[in-house]
Amino acid sequence: MSNTPHQAGAMPALYAALAKAQGAFQAIVKNRDVEITMKSGGRYRFRYADLEEILSKTRPALAANGLALIQRVESNQGGPLLVCCLVHADGGMLTSEVAMPSARDLGDPKSFGAAITYLRRYLVTAMLGVAADDDLDEDGQEMGEPAARTASKPPVAKPQRRAPADAPAAPAPTAAAGDSAPATQGEIAYISKKIEAKGWTKAEAYQAAGLAFDEALQMTKADFVALKAVL
Repeated sequence: MSNTPHQAGAMPALYAALAKAQGAFQAIVKNRDVEITMKSGGRYRFRYADLEEILSKTRPALAANGLALIQRVESNQGGPLLVCCLVHADGGMLTSEVAMPSARDLGDPKSFGAAITYLRRYLVTAMLGVAADDDLDEDGQEMGEPAARTASKPPVAKPQRRAPADAPAAPAPTAAAGDSAPATQGEIAYISKKIEAKGWTKAEAYQAAGLAFDEALQMTKADFVALKAVL
């Protein structure tokens, strides 16, 4: 994001106007719901606000404070650029740009248009400082794959030496370290969201994961891994 030198004196007025506008933005509704299929075959639902919703809830406050958004597609030697400008009546301007694939790279004009809309939405939310998408879960793994694979990977068995005939029997192996530790609040919230999205009860989710359900017991790390695998 940048501003040109001749606009430097006008920037304080732009910042002040933007601060007032942000305080007057209307609540943005996540009005789109999509289901994402992961490479591993699992799925999760993701909510976001489309571009029309974002603009309709921010444009009135911007206009009331002398601010306007301008977005345009430009071309340079590296290919097309999407440029987003926030301009103020006193001459200040903030600019942000992102490189994007060409219509030739994407194969058809419709895909190119979809890419423009997608990037326009992200540039607007970043420039205006608004949230219009579901957050990731606590560990930053909404896609779930790396964390899930690590958590569900069985521990590697260590080679066992034969004990002498008169030696006492070795104790039975215990559960892997951390399996019985309580799940974090973020993990519990994540599972609750997934159960709700499935339309299941907790008892049904536990049954699908092959777990015994007891409302009085707290979810463990092992429960979290098993539930996440079926949800």
